[in-house]
Amino acid sequence: FVHKLPGPPDEALAEFFVLDGRSHRSDAGILGEDQIRDLQAWLGTPSKARWRFIVSSTMFAEVAGDVGSDNWSLHAKEKRRVLGHIFDAGVEGVVLLTGDADFVAVVDH
Repeated sequence: FVHKLPGPPDEALAEFFVLDGRSHRSDAGILGEDQIRDLQAWLGTPSKARWRFIVSSTMFAEVAGDVGSDNWSLHAKEKRRVLGHIFDAGVEGVVLLTGDADFVAVVDH
């Protein structure tokens, strides 16, 4: 019996950009300028993927404001920059996948 593995699809179903929210953290923000530029470039690069996930280990939604010191709500300026880059890129299918709290929420920004 020889099992044949399927070839890669013609178009990717999803792409992922995983943020490092720990290594570059400062009073100015979570990501640092290099990582923000990389994210902006990734969003501006044409893609045939149906979904583009931006993954963050810290909560992005406003509901996270009261769950401690490790969330995007404490870095509102940088958070607005990230959302602005998503909006300016005009990319459809972008999903912010975040976590690091002991509850579940689905938030539409």
